[in-house]
Amino acid sequence: MGGGRRGDAPAGVGRARSDRIRAVWEMVVDPAVRGRGLGRMVCAFVLAEARGRHGRAALMVDEWNHAAVRMYEALGMVYRPVKAAAWRSGR
Repeated sequence: MGGGRRGDAPAGVGRARSDRIRAVWEMVVDPAVRGRGLGRMVCAFVLAEARGRHGRAALMVDEWNHAAVRMYEALGMVYRPVKAAAWRSGR
């Protein structure tokens, strides 16, 4: 989705592809339709496709995003803290 909602889609994902990795980022659901299971359906489909094609799937989520963590755990994912590095703004 690249930073925001496009068109009239109530839910969507950004994606990237290379020879070694497939990545999905920015799972987005329009606030007006949240709570209806759209994000769960999209995520369940993407995870099932990844596991079916590649035998495994993983995702990253910000620790503070409790709703997303609960949804991923309900889909069978196991939360595991990781370390990440990022540029600080202003440097």
